[in-house]
Amino acid sequence: WQKTLFQWRYIEPRKGQFDWGEADRLVKASTAAGVKIIARLDFQPDWSRADKVFNGPPDNYQDFGDFGTVTVGTGGGGGTTGRFVTGYWASWTAGNMVSYPYTRIDWTALTHLNVAFAYPQTGGALAYQGGNLSASLAKSITAAAHANGRKAILMIGGVGSAATFASVTGNTATSADAFAAQIVAFAQADGFDGVDLDWEGIYAGANGAPGDDVRMKNLALALRTRWPGMVLTVAMGWDQTDQAFWSGMKDAGGAWLFDQFNVMNYDAANGWPQWQAWFHNAFDDAAANRPSSVVSSLTKLSGRGVPKDRIGMGLPFYGSAWAKSAGSGAYYPRQTIAENYNAATQGADITWTYKYILDNYVRAYDGPNPDPDGDGRTVPNGTNVGYIFDEAAGTPNITGGTAGWTGTKGTGTSITFLSFEDPTSIATKGAWARANGYGGCIIWLINQGATDANGTNPLLSAVKAAFLQ
Repeated sequence: WQKTLFQWRYIEPRKGQFDWGEADRLVKASTAAGVKIIARLDFQPDWSRADKVFNGPPDNYQDFGDFGTVTVGTGGGGGTTGRFVTGYWASWTAGNMVSYPYTRIDWTALTHLNVAFAYPQTGGALAYQGGNLSASLAKSITAAAHANGRKAILMIGGVGSAATFASVTGNTATSADAFAAQIVAFAQADGFDGVDLDWEGIYAGANGAPGDDVRMKNLALALRTRWPGMVLTVAMGWDQTDQAFWSGMKDAGGAWLFDQFNVMNYDAANGWPQWQAWFHNAFDDAAANRPSSVVSSLTKLSGRGVPKDRIGMGLPFYGSAWAKSAGSGAYYPRQTIAENYNAATQGADITWTYKYILDNYVRAYDGPNPDPDGDGRTVPNGTNVGYIFDEAAGTPNITGGTAGWTGTKGTGTSITFLSFEDPTSIATKGAWARANGYGGCIIWLINQGATDANGTNPLLSAVKAAFLQ
């Protein structure tokens, strides 16, 4: 046995932001030598104590409790892998979603819970929207997260929110600070540990001078000033990762403003000009006529200087279908399609839940080998139907053939090509994140992976195994 000091100040330099590099090195070396560890957790970080005394108890003992929980647990980005899993949870149950109250969440599969959502109002005030989310429910959720040693983050914004963010943030540091003050007061009142800026979509120069990139930075700076220990994350589209402004998202001292730079790697295909039929959630094999994948978007973002350990890939717990009724029948990936023939493939997350796909469409492909040349790029025959895993893209799909398929029960929507996430694709993505030093993942929505009223969630369990164990 050996007694080893793990200094809190170096492992969690900001609230909810962990650096496990040296700790993991010590654990791995000791394990390899057959030595067991008695961990000494000591030396609080400056953010945890107002008087900045070098060694003493924190002002809030729960901060130390949170640190201890993630240090000895399998989650929280510490002790085992150093990665994060940030799952979005919503209070609504709609379409084919199974009821999934927060009391059913497997907290060991997450490090952060992003609660959807609050939306900016005129003048910068915030209001809860979606389902039955309220201040009372939010307080219960944040209390549950803290009891399980996890961080609760408030999602702000959402689809098409860029113009609203631009309006309420304003064009100056002063106007951004006024909005930040309202955000901080709102989030802290209900016990949140920070906020997630879903400024969708964020583009340099957008919404007039000085541009949304400048506005976002002003807001992030103001939030960091008003709430130094907060967890601050940002969500961006897969097509927004190659913008030069990401490299400048730092404060005057060179510290990164965001703890997580998360990429929404979903809804990333459609009948767009010059596109081939493609997965909405591809892991790899992007090309000029199918430019979306986890590998391509995360590589671009890290190429802009964002540290890999702060970058998270997006995992959708829902699928996206090309419907026979909508067009000419794209039934496999990389197929040449008519421009805009099927513009309705996106935005149906409440329909194409994992349970609905499992119950209605998942069965083995009943035709000849769809990849006879072994290049990983599958081409089914257009007659047979069923599940195919495309090795090159690292992603599964259901082919419904040229005629369309209403599923195993004959009662589903007639589909020709359906892409989705499953445990195999999650394992593929997690292995790549580990091998290449990326921070982790986000999930939209963890609710949509539930398969029964007891909270059984095979996809969330797969994420836990791939990223946190």
